[in-house]
Amino acid sequence: MLTHECRNKLTIDVGLIVVLTLPKATDISQNLHNKVSKAQTIKLLKELHEKKEIENKISANQIVDLDTRISVLHNDISLLRQKEKSLKLEIATLGPVEDIESPSELQARMEELVKAKAELSAEVTEIESKFHTQNSETNISPNDNGKPVPPTQNQNQNPDTNQTNSMPSKQGQEKLQADLEIWKKIAANRKTIVRNMWSIVRDGLLAIESLNSEETGEHSSDYNDDPDIDNEDDVETTRAADTQLSDEDLWVSTLSLLFTNWKFSTNKRLTVSQ
Repeated sequence: MLTHECRNKLTIDVGLIVVLTLPKATDISQNLHNKVSKAQTIKLLKELHEKKEIENKISANQIVDLDTRISVLHNDISLLRQKEKSLKLEIATLGPVEDIESPSELQARMEELVKAKAELSAEVTEIESKFHTQNSETNISPNDNGKPVPPTQNQNQNPDTNQTNSMPSKQGQEKLQADLEIWKKIAANRKTIVRNMWSIVRDGLLAIESLNSEETGEHSSDYNDDPDIDNEDDVETTRAADTQLSDEDLWVSTLSLLFTNWKFSTNKRLTVSQ
């Protein structure tokens, strides 16, 4: 608390309300050699003002700041009023709130639409099945510009021939082409297995032949060539084949080849030993 001497510095006459232009609380605290803190100074000044022992006077700078603040607030108020008018117009154009559907109503409508979509999908599937059935029961005659002709009518046009002259359908051509590609891959795979296994068997036969040639003085080169590979193009073709197709057939062919080569080498060895 301020001493009586400090209070006398702040007030000239206790009986009179003296108008003072007080500096900041920091300046007062510094003038008192920091014997009173800034917070205590602010509290004491407030108490003296409430007791009307001193009177606070607003400075000119504060008045200017208040005028600026008031003008800014007036501008904000005018802008907010304009925004309020625009929002009211927008609400009026949207219509009353009762016309807006609730979330439950929207969910019910969505379920109805999903059900209708499922029914339409079922109808489309049924129509497509009927269409494919009708196409399978009719033939396309090349002489009638692609128009479907019943089988009886097509047979009546060619009574002297027992063979049909109609071309395969597009689906039939695609199936034939797919089967052809599959068999090409199977043939290439089998050629690859034959080439690989023949190289293994050939090395074994050449080793046996070299041992026999040392005893008999004869030499044969019947196993130097691959009987199944004609040129380098075939080698590249077989290497590029898809080995994942028809594994059962390929392994059966490989085992058959191994068994045949084993029998051949066994007979050859028996012949040499005799």
